[in-house]
Amino acid sequence: MDQGTYGTAEVVARTGLTGALLRTWEERYDFPRPLRAGTSRRRYTEADVAALLAVKRRRDSGVRLASAIAEVQRGAGVAEESLFVEMRARSPRTPVHRVGKPMLLALTHAIEDECHASARPAVLFGLFQRAENYTAAESRWRELARSARAAVVFADFGTGDGTTLPGGALTVSLPPGSPLHAEWAVVVDGVDVPVALVAREALHDPRDPAPAQQFDALWTLDPAEVRDVARQCARLASASGVDVSAEARHTLDRPVPAVDAEVGAVNAAAASLIGRVLTHAAGTRAG
Repeated sequence: MDQGTYGTAEVVARTGLTGALLRTWEERYDFPRPLRAGTSRRRYTEADVAALLAVKRRRDSGVRLASAIAEVQRGAGVAEESLFVEMRARSPRTPVHRVGKPMLLALTHAIEDECHASARPAVLFGLFQRAENYTAAESRWRELARSARAAVVFADFGTGDGTTLPGGALTVSLPPGSPLHAEWAVVVDGVDVPVALVAREALHDPRDPAPAQQFDALWTLDPAEVRDVARQCARLASASGVDVSAEARHTLDRPVPAVDAEVGAVNAAAASLIGRVLTHAAGTRAG
């Protein structure tokens, strides 16, 4: 057993809920939100078990299931704001890579290009920190949004949430104090191109008078992990009053098809290779 977490059989024994019911709740309500260990095995934390028991008590007292889950989630503060922290917690084995902004932009553009070349539409989320960063990428995202199921962009726009930009992207303005001001992300939840890149500004040495902007970056090609990040983006947008299209919600609500072990290994190897390329590139720049 992974320290501090529990498998499905242990959670079933502790809560009295069935494994099938846990999977149904996860698929329908995005609750609970187990960690993924190795392949697709679910691991639950003590907080997950407590939340499940709280929902069960409410349901047994006559509260509708959807309402019971919403009440427990609000009380537990489940709608986390930091994409980086959430992805790190859910995928603790995913390596963190220190990259400069030029390298982060190059990786972002590669993902956007691959998405644009895809034959099937995807659900897209972009976190740009500042409005001027989005302005620099606007022409690219205008084209991406035209063929997407939905495209939502986050930045300090300072305008009304839910504004539809040319091309169809929806805006979410970052509230003051949000940790997202220090984060960068591009998330593509699609059949052809499932990928999530999430980065957070790294702490700089206060002794450096002119530090170059550096980021700690995570990325994944695992469809289940990408779906987790996409769902969190959708929740954050919804919390600001911006709802994705019904077609996009249908996509995000669907369970992720099981990934063949061989395909999963290839995805992991590809992600590792990208990491090595960036590490070597960073070393070359430093030299």
